[in-house]
Amino acid sequence: TTRIGKLFYLAFIGGAVLIAISIGMLSNIYYLDSSDFLTGAKETVIIDYDNYTYLTIMGHESEDSINYVNLINSKNTLSVRLPAVYQARDVSNDLHSNPVISDFLEDEDILEGRNIEGYNEVVLDLEIAEDLLTQTSMQNLGITTLQDILNVDIVVTLKGVTNTYDYVLDIVGISETENPVYYVKEETMYMIETEIAVYEVFEDVITLTEGELPEDIENLLMFDDPDIVIPMEVRTILELGTIFHASALYETSEDFIPEIMIPLEALKEIYYGENYQTRGTAIYIHSNNIEETIKYFKTLDIEAESLFEVELRQYKIERFAESLGTIISMIVILGAMSICSYFIIRSSLISRIYEVSVYRALGVTKMDIRKIFVIEIILITSISSLLGYLFTSYVLLRIQLITEDYFKFIHISFFSLMTGVLLIYLINIVSGILPVSNLLRKTPAEILSKYDF
Repeated sequence: TTRIGKLFYLAFIGGAVLIAISIGMLSNIYYLDSSDFLTGAKETVIIDYDNYTYLTIMGHESEDSINYVNLINSKNTLSVRLPAVYQARDVSNDLHSNPVISDFLEDEDILEGRNIEGYNEVVLDLEIAEDLLTQTSMQNLGITTLQDILNVDIVVTLKGVTNTYDYVLDIVGISETENPVYYVKEETMYMIETEIAVYEVFEDVITLTEGELPEDIENLLMFDDPDIVIPMEVRTILELGTIFHASALYETSEDFIPEIMIPLEALKEIYYGENYQTRGTAIYIHSNNIEETIKYFKTLDIEAESLFEVELRQYKIERFAESLGTIISMIVILGAMSICSYFIIRSSLISRIYEVSVYRALGVTKMDIRKIFVIEIILITSISSLLGYLFTSYVLLRIQLITEDYFKFIHISFFSLMTGVLLIYLINIVSGILPVSNLLRKTPAEILSKYDF
């Protein structure tokens, strides 16, 4: 083999290495893992706000395929309180996730711990829990397993007139629903979102001392602080863009209690007015049958789409834009490999022109001669390109396994591996057989006397 021939073989190997990297990167771009794009529950249907009243929107809950209307369509920031250690008290992490009402979490979906029983409990889905475990502060405290997460708390700070109140949620379970969400009672869900205490959560530990439970959505309950001598009728507070008036005062035997409370339905209606009627945004519908829910809204001439499908479509567009550079690079690499394959077989063919002409003169078919060179191409590819490709893919797979918990830039799978192998053989065979086909267009006499490659 000449020096140029050796360089061609090295180019084969180098091209295969670059193809392995390119396919790994492309496979990662087109590997559709819902954890990379889904922001809420897969069971969510989106409808656009169109000046609907609160009662109209909530009326859709009577449809059999609808579990409930989720007015919270963005992620909450939850403060995860970590165990106190020496010289490091009040250590906390932030967790960002969408809420789902725990009534729709099945016991069989619990992977660790148990399901929710009380207002002060929360279940994290596996995806959220695993993200939490990757945080350095968790690992430094020895919190490295799902069971360890059950030993930390989430603290919700509730607003008051003069002081705030820390409402502690116990993480009682880890679920596996493939949804990047957390599960709580509906009352707790709105307390987390609005930072206002819900009356139903505390009604068993308070006693009314004056007034009556709110009947108007702009009324609330206030703590009967003996240091405040202002009459109940003139006590007000501004929250959620609304001036609330006290309709009742309460006391408690507890050491601490939130200073203001609003009944759940009133809080939801006020929240709807503040977040939808004043701004307008998408409304989330939690469904038990996506197709039926979409059909239901279509009968009402309301546009509805699956959250999963909407975010998947947007994700594909973004990934395609990201992949253009990689696709162009791979085309260039494949072109270079094709040229190498062409000239390697051409070089071999030139030294065997007489042999080919004799074969043709003896009546050997063009197809049989092509088969000889195809076998040669397969052998050359197997000892050069294939070895380089498989070795590089193995290295990339090891890198993937080590780094997948932290970042993703490659994805090696059986499908991507076989795609690369087939692509390498296809390119080499097609480009390598071209000079052979060009030669075989001539007669044996022309090959010997008139051949001009």
